Amino acid sequence: MKTHEIKTFRKTYKQYIKPCVFEGYKLAVLFDEKDTVKNHGARWDKEEQTWWIPKDKLNNNDGRGPGNVHEYLNANSMIVGQYGANADAGYIEQNGTPKMYTLMHNGNTVSVAWYEEYDAVRFNRAGIASEWMTIEEGRKYWDSLIQGGHSRMWGTHPENV
Repeated sequence: MKTHEIKTFRKTYKQYIKPCVFEGYKLAVLFDEKDTVKNHGARWDKEEQTWWIPKDKLNNNDGRGPGNVHEYLNANSMIVGQYGANADAGYIEQNGTPKMYTLMHNGNTVSVAWYEEYDAVRFNRAGIASEWMTIEEGRKYWDSLIQGGHSRMWGTHPENV
């Protein structure tokens, strides 16, 4: 995120209390805050051009202030959402309540389970293992499927109406 995007993001920031079910949290960090978050255990993802903090650092109380790292990040309006490729699929499926959607193109069906309480999405395609994504990645993938000719099948999941 660029400086103006971070400042805009922080104006409407709400405490991020969703459990970390991926590798960590993606962060909104201004340049002058980078050393502080790095000292808390945050890492820079050069490819994605973003800061993120590993899941195992969130409960640390490193003596740099009251509360743990997760509380510090929330107090400073820094948590954007889930980060990483490895979802705790078992935990999400056992504890979550998905909203289900179906996309179809040329007879090929994609089943989509959106777990709003975890900002996680699972895509299932015939003959391919389930793909777990953060909500941000899931939106991009959904859009690419739509642009590729997939259409949403309405009425296939009445619990979502």
